[in-house]
Amino acid sequence: MVSRRDVVGGGPAAEGPSAVILRYARAVDDRDWATLQSCFSDRARIVGTLVEDDVAPYLVALRRSLDPFSATMHVMSNQYIEYSDSPDTAHIETYAVAYHVASGSTDTTPTLTVGVVYRDTMVVENDAWKILHRQVVSKWKSEASS
Repeated sequence: MVSRRDVVGGGPAAEGPSAVILRYARAVDDRDWATLQSCFSDRARIVGTLVEDDVAPYLVALRRSLDPFSATMHVMSNQYIEYSDSPDTAHIETYAVAYHVASGSTDTTPTLTVGVVYRDTMVVENDAWKILHRQVVSKWKSEASS
């Protein structure tokens, strides 16, 4: 059992929920699919902006949705964490802006920019924080010609 002291004080789950969210963003932008998978529990369920599914098929759909883009940059900003009564469960809300550059674009100006809020329930599994449930809420979208 992981204690709150472990979560904030360097115990088994010292990489807290915030770090997992940042690792997720970096993995998407780097197209590092193994690291991306490691952010999620095998039991995870995601309600995304494009698809709702269990983690494995959701990640396949996410990967395909990135095919038209040569680059992305996820900027994570405001973040709110609430630990439940159980020391191994947390609810985290993260605001993000994701910039997308179309493949074949003549410059690196983003052709799609979206603002979203990630609403995650995270749990400790095997001494590591994992996303168990994710809801992606679209706040706005801006598209430019490529």
